[in-house]
Amino acid sequence: MHYRRLTRLLVAIVLTTLWTSVSFAQEFPSKVVRLIVPYGPGGPVDILARILGERMAPKLGKPVIIETKPGANTLVGTRVVLEAPADGHTLFLETSSVASNLLLVKDPGYVLDDFVPIVAVGALPIVFVVSSSLPVKTIPEFVKYLKDRPGKTNYATTGSFTELLSDRFTSVAGVKMVAVPYKGSNEALVAVMSDDVQTFSSGISSALPMIKSGKLRPLAVASEQRSALLPDVPTFKEIGYPDMLGATWMAVSVRAKTPPSAIDKLRQVLVEIVNSEDYRTKITNIGIDVWATKPEELQAFIKNDLSLSEKDVKRIGRKPE
Repeated sequence: MHYRRLTRLLVAIVLTTLWTSVSFAQEFPSKVVRLIVPYGPGGPVDILARILGERMAPKLGKPVIIETKPGANTLVGTRVVLEAPADGHTLFLETSSVASNLLLVKDPGYVLDDFVPIVAVGALPIVFVVSSSLPVKTIPEFVKYLKDRPGKTNYATTGSFTELLSDRFTSVAGVKMVAVPYKGSNEALVAVMSDDVQTFSSGISSALPMIKSGKLRPLAVASEQRSALLPDVPTFKEIGYPDMLGATWMAVSVRAKTPPSAIDKLRQVLVEIVNSEDYRTKITNIGIDVWATKPEELQAFIKNDLSLSEKDVKRIGRKPE
């Protein structure tokens, strides 16, 4: 009799678990979906998030709210995601800086495996810009300008990735600059135009209007090839800095332990969006590159990218702060 009762209890538990899983899969999403952006409003990551949100909402059948949570080199937004329930209703627009923080911050409050990347949504090519009032027009001239003022010049950073890329430049060029953090690319670019800092490694899409208006001067792009949006601007590789390669990757992620059924639903929707001609045309027109990494390869890519950044950190002698 005891064994029969135990068997019935076990069967009931299994059926309840299965019913709950099926019910969740059928109901997800059951409420508003939040997409957390760890940068300020108006920048390229925020714009990309809104392009995604507009296309996700009708496919999910629920509103998708974009929330910008800038600060502390993306740590503020990251912690907002970590404090939310792992139910798939809080998404994270993860970027290179979220991974790089693990190398540059003593206690970031998370590890890489706290997040599950779902789909790669774009990559932001980088251009080094200076104020048009600065008396330099090329990277060699800028290097000379910096060497004449060792330790007296600054660069803007909006996250650990841009800081790491700028640090790499100071290392390979043999110059010294001081990092000044800003909450977003718009603030950083204003700082360059105001001569508060001398340079910023900006996403092309953010800097392009100010470059076209003559307020900023582009010196080089950190890509293998010249940008179609800035065809007259050389790559770092062309002018003798082959190691100066980098782009801010962006992926939609969720917290670890999010139900697989929710992840599958989100992946299905996001893959359909990022593979659409409409989406690809839209992001390309604002200076964001299509990032073709397959969903199943995404986690491995991010870990490999972190490994490469770790080599950078060791080479330039940076310590977590």
